[in-house]
Amino acid sequence: MNIVIMAEYILKSGVGVYVNALCKQLKINNNVFMMANEYVFDDNIDIFIKRNLTKAKPIALLKNVFYLRKFFKTKKIDVVQMNHRRCAFLMKVYNFVYWFDKMPCCWILHTQSMPLSLPYRMITYAGNKAIAISSEVRDFLVNKVHIKENRVVLILNGIDATKLQPLTSEEKLSIKNKYGIYNDKIVVCAHGRIDKVKGLDVIVNAVNSLSKEYKDKLIVLLSGDTNNDYCKELQNMISQFCLNDNFVFMGWVSPREIFGISDLAVMPSRREGFPLSAIEAFFMKVPCIRTKTGGYQDMKMVCDSIEIDNAECLAKKLIAFVDNKNIYDKMTKDAYEFAKLNCTIQVMTQNTLAIFESLKKERG
Repeated sequence: MNIVIMAEYILKSGVGVYVNALCKQLKINNNVFMMANEYVFDDNIDIFIKRNLTKAKPIALLKNVFYLRKFFKTKKIDVVQMNHRRCAFLMKVYNFVYWFDKMPCCWILHTQSMPLSLPYRMITYAGNKAIAISSEVRDFLVNKVHIKENRVVLILNGIDATKLQPLTSEEKLSIKNKYGIYNDKIVVCAHGRIDKVKGLDVIVNAVNSLSKEYKDKLIVLLSGDTNNDYCKELQNMISQFCLNDNFVFMGWVSPREIFGISDLAVMPSRREGFPLSAIEAFFMKVPCIRTKTGGYQDMKMVCDSIEIDNAECLAKKLIAFVDNKNIYDKMTKDAYEFAKLNCTIQVMTQNTLAIFESLKKERG
């Protein structure tokens, strides 16, 4: 098949990791083109086409439409997948202009909620099908966005599990020494963007509420870009609470590096679509505590949970884990099996490709 994957940008975020992984897998047996204004990975540089697809002014918008028309014809494109709402709007205009030869396309929603005021509704376009990355996102598309249920397909996010092999003893020791972590410490981690939506301040408040006995046993690793205002807020909180010995900002590191030295993963997000970091933890056999945001319904049997912004509950679960590191052993084994069965990049790509093929067949 000849496929175009569109995004506003492909950065080190959940959407960016998803697009990068999907394209890498799709291009094995298909002709794939990845269009975005920015791309920060290396795997798909051979298929990346730099193009700002989000221009809203009429002349710029039409220039993009005419550019796409020529590109689609030249490359004989069969289907387009749209990863951001502005990309979807561009395809809405395209299919309006070329109503006599519409391009089959599908929209994928990566978050459990989004603005739904009239202006936003006007630019929302699901194409022929809408892909939901979790049960919560599917329900949102049907009940809030009002897309017909038979046009919404649930496809859970998947990752490349080959990059998540356990660390050797030597690797663990080397990484722990790098960050000044002693073997008697229980390591808790939060992996992903350092952003308010991820609720990392909840972890800070939870640790602050612990007695000295428990604080002395815990160290928390936070990964992600530290060059933002929210990170500075966190660092100020940590300093004010005298918790500098309990928190380490690692910068952007690989999932294998952070989960490989962690005993417990915590994800107190205020909003999610389907957290890839949870699946990475599952594959690395690290137990996970997360909020009941997007993706929870699909994995609730293999992770523990807290309510949004509930630092008190998180503190209690941290205490219980420190007292008994084995309390999540069965859950962790089940989570690994769940991830293998449902959340590999191969399964996700196979299910996504089936949608593409059905759209191509409908076009005839």
